[in-house]
Amino acid sequence: MSEDASRLDEAPTRWSLMGAAHRNSLGAGAARNALALRYAKAIRNFAGSLVKGSHDAEEVSQEVVQRLLRGQFAGAGRAARSRAT
Repeated sequence: MSEDASRLDEAPTRWSLMGAAHRNSLGAGAARNALALRYAKAIRNFAGSLVKGSHDAEEVSQEVVQRLLRGQFAGAGRAARSRAT
């Protein structure tokens, strides 16, 4: 299996990287960078399945990767769970 799968469901989750990306430490940035590289192609393909036009898909996927690199998804799962209860 390729490290840069073209579909999100083809890329096995590397939980150690996910954990490191969510920590407030020096390694968090490197972990987020590794995740962005690992999932960029799959994110782009998924965005392409949701929007019309390759230009729009490229913009959406770039925004997702930028947010990932800035760590803006950290804690998103916890926030969603707390809103659901």
